[in-house]
Amino acid sequence: MITTILTAAIAIIASIGTIDGSGSEFALYPDRQTSFVREGFADARFFYYVGDNPVSSFPFVLPGPSAPFAGGTKWAGLTLVRSKLVLSLEKVRKKEPYILDIYLTEVDWEEGMRLQLTVNGAEMVQSISTDTRRLSYKLEPGVLKDGVNLLELRLFDGTAIYYDAITLSGDARTNVAKTGDNPIVTLSTAPYKIELPGGIVSNAVLVRAISKDEGRITVIADGETTRHDLRCGENLLEIPLRQKGVVTVKNETGILAKATVSVQDAPVKKSIDYVDLMMGSSGSRWMIGPGPWMPFGMVKIMPDNEDYHWKSGYEDNVDNIMGFSHIHEWTMAGLLTMPANGRLLLQPGTEKDPDSGYRSRMDKHTETTRIGYYGVELTDYNIKAELTATTRASLQRYTFHEADNPRILVDFLFPAEYPWTVTEARVSKVSGNRLEGAVKTRSWGSGYHGNQVYTLHFVMESDHPFKAMNAWEGDRIMKDVDKVDGLSEDCGVWLDYDLSPGDRVMLRTGISLVSVEN
Repeated sequence: MITTILTAAIAIIASIGTIDGSGSEFALYPDRQTSFVREGFADARFFYYVGDNPVSSFPFVLPGPSAPFAGGTKWAGLTLVRSKLVLSLEKVRKKEPYILDIYLTEVDWEEGMRLQLTVNGAEMVQSISTDTRRLSYKLEPGVLKDGVNLLELRLFDGTAIYYDAITLSGDARTNVAKTGDNPIVTLSTAPYKIELPGGIVSNAVLVRAISKDEGRITVIADGETTRHDLRCGENLLEIPLRQKGVVTVKNETGILAKATVSVQDAPVKKSIDYVDLMMGSSGSRWMIGPGPWMPFGMVKIMPDNEDYHWKSGYEDNVDNIMGFSHIHEWTMAGLLTMPANGRLLLQPGTEKDPDSGYRSRMDKHTETTRIGYYGVELTDYNIKAELTATTRASLQRYTFHEADNPRILVDFLFPAEYPWTVTEARVSKVSGNRLEGAVKTRSWGSGYHGNQVYTLHFVMESDHPFKAMNAWEGDRIMKDVDKVDGLSEDCGVWLDYDLSPGDRVMLRTGISLVSVEN
């Protein structure tokens, strides 16, 4: 349902549903949320077009990560659902803000629950409590634009929210434009070159098409005509473009898009650059995550951000990081490192309360993954973390944008997928740049007979000398020590540094299950 008001300076420009305390205008109402996945609403390709009848195409519920009806269960892990909307507007006032209000009838609440709204790439987050019935997001000037606007709703934590209505308010001269049934097509210059058969390298134009149904489009570029099938949802095509020229996209109804597209000098995108390391990063196992690993590598360093539970490790729904550990095998974990500054904290805290420990929130926009590389900004510490790995060693680079008591934590016992403990640990400071140590570990609780017992030997080298090695075991703290032995249970070491803002520290850590020499 769309309401357009032209008689007032500020008005409700568009709405989905009616503000009446009921979700009866929406799909699946009142109790068919168990059909959410079966009817395609969990498909990442699905878009709702604002203006279409929500009774059939917009569900009355948005599931959160733990929603069982969307796949979030103990054994399946968390689920990731993004609700995507297409909003076409005319006469947007670029220098004026707009307000998007989300009215709720009910909340299946969990601690830390919040709703993220993304509009044309701009993110806004609102916390949710048990009695939240309205979430109001201010869209700053310039966020909305004439033409097609892409919106996305995503819940962090919690089971579900239930809609009453969604409204967009602002300058009454702005109105909703009908999208029709044709694909929505945009054209842009690819920021890279592509490889063609025969070793030919070419610039490219990116054709983005959002389609309500399956169909076919024709693309004319460089004087060549190609035809492409579209699937329902979002499609991305790379079309060779050797020189600046007019690109036309059409279907049987006529021209869908036409523009002059430039070319530019750009790096070549190779086959490995198409690999998405974030695929499978929600609801996965301890052994799966966005790590920069070598094939069959012993070192499997990656970010860890979940508490101890089945299928813990890295979860895309959790927007903070506990640290970067080196072992991610079935029933095996070990050697977590975490850069930090400011107040000393020796416990990791929890995923829903990162301030309770040394965890840090992360800026998801800066999270970068590709074959052999992971990088992210740790916003609580203002530190950039970068990782890569060889078969038997990790390489880490930490850029300390702030240098208030800078340090690197090395935690020997931290939350993993199975219960485990440290039975004995020892570490020696060989020099101001080098540590050697061994951590004996016992893991259990897999449901199979017996325990997993192993000793992880390691050598850690820093390109920047550290001032002191310190250690902890439970509540006991040992400052500026050269050697610690016989540690067990909750234990680890941390390295203090003398740094200036902007300094980088690089760590190289080799591991072995045999000995330090190996």
